[in-house]
Amino acid sequence: MPAMTSSSVLPSRADVVSGTSKEVTSTTMVSPASTCTPSTSEDLQGRSPLDEQVDDTTTTAASDSGDRDLKSAIQTKINELRTLFSSGKTKSLEWRVARLKALKERILENEKEIVAAIRSDLGRPTQDAYMADFAILVSEIETTISNLPKWMKDEKRPTGMMVYPATSVVQYQPKGVVLCIAPWNYPISLLVSNAVTVLATGNVAILKPSEISEQSCRVLCDRVFADFEGLSAFDGGPGETKALLSFPFDHVVYTGSGAVGKIVMKAAAEHLCPCTLELGGKSPVFLDRFSTGFSRDLGLWKTAVRRILWTKHVNAGQICVAADYVLLAEDDVETFLDAAREIWCKDWFPEETTAGGRTSTIEETTSRRDSVTTSTTTTSSASPQTHADYGGKIISERHFDRVTGMIEDVEEKMKSGSAEANSKTTRWGLKGTIDRSNRHIGLHIVIDPPEHSRVMQEEIFGPILVVKTISSTSSGSSGASLVQNMLSFVNARPHPLALYALSNDDTFVETVKANSTSGGFVGNDLLMHVCTHDLPFGGVGASGTGRLHGLDGFKELSHHRAVLKRPLTMDMPERYPPYFKETLPFYKRFLIDGSLVKALVCKKRSKTRYEVGEVEYE
Repeated sequence: MPAMTSSSVLPSRADVVSGTSKEVTSTTMVSPASTCTPSTSEDLQGRSPLDEQVDDTTTTAASDSGDRDLKSAIQTKINELRTLFSSGKTKSLEWRVARLKALKERILENEKEIVAAIRSDLGRPTQDAYMADFAILVSEIETTISNLPKWMKDEKRPTGMMVYPATSVVQYQPKGVVLCIAPWNYPISLLVSNAVTVLATGNVAILKPSEISEQSCRVLCDRVFADFEGLSAFDGGPGETKALLSFPFDHVVYTGSGAVGKIVMKAAAEHLCPCTLELGGKSPVFLDRFSTGFSRDLGLWKTAVRRILWTKHVNAGQICVAADYVLLAEDDVETFLDAAREIWCKDWFPEETTAGGRTSTIEETTSRRDSVTTSTTTTSSASPQTHADYGGKIISERHFDRVTGMIEDVEEKMKSGSAEANSKTTRWGLKGTIDRSNRHIGLHIVIDPPEHSRVMQEEIFGPILVVKTISSTSSGSSGASLVQNMLSFVNARPHPLALYALSNDDTFVETVKANSTSGGFVGNDLLMHVCTHDLPFGGVGASGTGRLHGLDGFKELSHHRAVLKRPLTMDMPERYPPYFKETLPFYKRFLIDGSLVKALVCKKRSKTRYEVGEVEYE
């Protein structure tokens, strides 16, 4: 492992404001303790709360000086990266492959540190951290290296008669200096994945990890990206991110909430800089009838429910493509809840009452339970490791309060009877425990919450699952009207990042796919489309713009240069002045009919009056 120097890590705003920043040189050592500036302000997905403005009344001369020093350090690093890019060195296949192999070595060398950081920040089990933040990265790098020679080749395109004879190709050129801003929920895998695409395209980049995942930020800045040619990791909070966005980059990649995505796009627009925005939203699940779609097969039904619940277990439901709400027929609710309770309380966590003092309680009444923050809160005696083995924790106190606030909001509306006209009765299908000391929230399933409740208006991003019952147009329906009602409900809302349809009847799945719009679609499973490098990942509309992963990511961060080559040996005089009306039939045959033979025949005819289509020309 090379010495950790600041040639790839910029000083944080806290350092420059306090006057402790040092000149960025290749010999300045970086203290691991100072590479991440903790922040108490976070947006929904932890992704740099740029919309929180600094109070001007607290601005001091020292902070002004610190801002200048910070921007000076950023400018210095951008200049270094741009000098490297301008040298042309990064354009070669050899440089790209060498950098990707070096990145792979960094990942392999820091396997234990990566897994430990994820466990510390998010409490995820070792197996999950290994798969999602280590193994998948090694696989992505290897896949990219093996495909890179093919991706870099010029793409041949057909050439029309307008420019015949000629050859047409698309050349994929690197854009330059890229800014990548990563989230906290998958802090290592998402930023490293961006770095893989940057290197594969021959670009260079400043990488901004999330300061909220503090241990992961340290591993990225101090170890993975330290002294790494072509990449520069930059720690810090919202102030540093705002400072970075004030500079003209050649492309910006941002993963996070829609609210902050608007701020990023607005800042990039000042420099006419293209953006890739990987945002979020409320991802729906279409679940077909138990009687028809699953032929009353409890095994298949349980598999479908298990795959839905898994998205609320992994990373404590803090996933942008997790199931946000499930749409199902009214008469299938109890069958769904029976399967969910059996899976969660019996198959997965039967020992919860003894391991960590946690228990899952079922609430099937519309009456309000005791306060969420009192009676459902337990004092866990489990160690952090034992607790983490159950599936993660909420990232911070603020987000813990946000999720429990959603639960309390449902409780308040149930107590007050607040509901829309003709709405259905709201009730709990399952209520997990709430353990503030470990920032653990058990699975909560709420049936038919009011439309104006927070769980229906906000992306949940936590272990709460909404179930919306859908009525058929008429009783005894075969299911056709049911799926149309489901589609009407979803299509009236912003396009989601992911959309799922589960049924043993492929007609149901295909109907949903054909009549909906989303960033990604999965039939009979959830989340798995983001695990393959061969499919693009991205949103549409409010859920994002652009796409990453594999070949699609390579094209996203490349300039598509149109290249046309023609010989000097063939030149048509009809192209140049003076122009004669007798040559118009030639153009009609040559350009519209696409026939050189017909064009040459027309060229031999001399006319003073002729027609082209239905238009007469004198």
